[in-house]
Amino acid sequence: MPPHWRDAAISGQMAFGFADAQSGSRAEGSWPMLQGKVAVTIDAVCQRCLEPFELPLTAELRLLFADDAAAGIADDAFEVWELEEDKLRPLDLVEEALIMALPLVAMHVDDATCHEPGVLEEKPGKTIRPFADLKSQMGQDD
Repeated sequence: MPPHWRDAAISGQMAFGFADAQSGSRAEGSWPMLQGKVAVTIDAVCQRCLEPFELPLTAELRLLFADDAAAGIADDAFEVWELEEDKLRPLDLVEEALIMALPLVAMHVDDATCHEPGVLEEKPGKTIRPFADLKSQMGQDD
């Protein structure tokens, strides 16, 4: 575990406002929205070579907030997030967006920076076979 893994600085810009497909102004049918971009570089372990490396993550935020009654909103420009509460923490939004931006398998970007996994050398020595004498013991009748 890297010593300062929680100290990664997140950079970004977020803008809150209202989205209305018909008039573009805040009216009865408008919904709160968020647009922005966040970026962070985290410490990860390459699943190919098992070496630590820095993984850059970016997430584009284009969210439209709604309640259960507005679940039928269809807008390709925004992702609809259903809210259960009236209050919202921006930290939770950023955290969720960055978690969703994580790749399924963390690996170096190119093969040149990925180290080949080390091959374990077999050392000649005494081989322990705990069940080697079992066959002979099974053949004996008591």
